[in-house]
Amino acid sequence: MLHVYKLTSQRPIILFQFVFGLYLSVLNAKYLYFNWLPDLYINPIFHSKYPIFQFHVSLPLAVHIFLYITLVCCGLGIAFKVQEKLCTMYALLISLFYFLFDRLYYSDFSYLNLLFLLSLLVINWSTRDDDSIPKWKVLWLKSQFWIVAFIAMLHLMTTDFLDNHVWIARLEIFKFHSFLNLLSTDSIASFGVYFTIILYAICLLFLITKKLKKIGLLLWIGLQTSLYILFYKFEIQVDRANFPMLMIIGSLTFVEDNWIQSLKTTLHRSLKKTSSNSTQPQLKKTSGRYFIGPQKLATLTTLCLLIFMSIQLLLPLRGYVVGHHDREWTNGQNIFSWRMKLKQFYFYGHLTVKDLTTGTYANINIYDYHLPSGPFRMGSPYSILKFAQFLENKYNNEGHTNIAIYASIFAKLNNDTTYKPLIDPSIDLTTVTYKFFSSNNWILPYD
Repeated sequence: MLHVYKLTSQRPIILFQFVFGLYLSVLNAKYLYFNWLPDLYINPIFHSKYPIFQFHVSLPLAVHIFLYITLVCCGLGIAFKVQEKLCTMYALLISLFYFLFDRLYYSDFSYLNLLFLLSLLVINWSTRDDDSIPKWKVLWLKSQFWIVAFIAMLHLMTTDFLDNHVWIARLEIFKFHSFLNLLSTDSIASFGVYFTIILYAICLLFLITKKLKKIGLLLWIGLQTSLYILFYKFEIQVDRANFPMLMIIGSLTFVEDNWIQSLKTTLHRSLKKTSSNSTQPQLKKTSGRYFIGPQKLATLTTLCLLIFMSIQLLLPLRGYVVGHHDREWTNGQNIFSWRMKLKQFYFYGHLTVKDLTTGTYANINIYDYHLPSGPFRMGSPYSILKFAQFLENKYNNEGHTNIAIYASIFAKLNNDTTYKPLIDPSIDLTTVTYKFFSSNNWILPYD
């Protein structure tokens, strides 16, 4: 297992770190420029929490602005290798705080952001000053990216995408554009679905080969760029466009050192002649001391790498232990799963708070408590239950201690023509709990 400590060039990691740092800086600067922070963190009254992390910290707007400015600066520090360890650690902690701030704001791109920051922190924590780096650090980032892309492809192959249900439902986004209106046919949609899956598979296969890696990388960047343009320009979903961007950035770890060196040589030659002895990096042998033997250290590193990647592989697949429609209907197994844009989910309804002592009741509109992006995920039964518990505490604090809360929520999946009840309207939500590993009788089945 000592081959994982074999030295290799760190130029691909430097390239990835530079582009990722710039992306991180621009992404957070955009939140400041468009003044999105009040709508995200100040105006909403209700915030959903994760099952394990049951906390929420309300901060003034000035603190949120300061934290986002810090993220912008940290991104630049990561890109230009200025206090990169400190910048990566601060960016990871702040990003983790906002990731846990509200479960309704969960997105796969923010989760992947955290994983990339964690990977950079591990990689840079003991980076050498010369141009060499242990091979396991490069394998860490490559494996992280490849597993995410592979899981996303599996989801494409095992959902309603293959039946065109989801794709046809999304074709409405093309109606307003005269040229793209030509794509609004079943035949074109079917071709687009299968072509995307095949191209995904070809790119991922080529990336792990030696001779076809460059072709696979170019095809991958072209595919993800097309998805970015589609999601950003025509659907106007900025958050969803970030996932293709991260997929492009992650693929940069597959750039070979000799490609970078060849490009640098070409650029240098266009300006001035370069010496012939500067084309290959000089990798120095390590002579440092180990607290444990090199063989044991290599074994431990390999074991940690395998455990981490196994979690990244198995966690997204946990949803397949339940039925497909049940998973999409309840939205219970979709987070941490790389299930980007694989369904269309619509819902409407309200919650009814009834005072059992006086017999009075009030209908509560979800949109009055969480704007602007929260209501999309408020359609999940877990979030509805958390909202009911929030209302229970609110009314108890106002002196209404004997209340019942009922949900009248209707939803539909993909190209369904009718809405179906999602929550049993006869069950008092103050008396139920959410079970993660067994069925919940207060959630009505899809079929």
